[in-house]
Amino acid sequence: MLRPILSREVALAPTHFDGVHRRKSHGRINLCASLCVILLPFSGRALADDRDRLAPGLYVAATVGCEGLGGGGTVDFDGKNFSPHYQACLTQALSQNARYRQTCIEGQGANYPTTAQIQRDPSKTMKDVTIAVLSRNTFSMNGVRYDYCGAR
Repeated sequence: MLRPILSREVALAPTHFDGVHRRKSHGRINLCASLCVILLPFSGRALADDRDRLAPGLYVAATVGCEGLGGGGTVDFDGKNFSPHYQACLTQALSQNARYRQTCIEGQGANYPTTAQIQRDPSKTMKDVTIAVLSRNTFSMNGVRYDYCGAR
């Protein structure tokens, strides 16, 4: 059965509720601040350069397979730079997540160019690419998947 509410109960209810509400919100703010401090070092990882997770070596487009190693679908990854077949490239991370700028020149065999030679070569080409490291032995470049096929 319902009982009538006294005027003094109504007058006290908002004050009491307001105090409880404030304490809970302070707890939520403290919890949020604590989580922000704890998670802050990890937040940059989402935007970080993931190339260090990938094993250096020769990669071939998944559609070609390792039997096509040395052909047009081959990418040489030296631990920092992705160099497609018959090219020597410098791969620099851009500010956007998974975006890189590749500066490349023709390079093969004993005359493989150094970083300085790539940078000062007037015939160098530059292109922006999207590279996603999918696992230690797999990455995708502009949507094409490449699989590890052996050491360099």
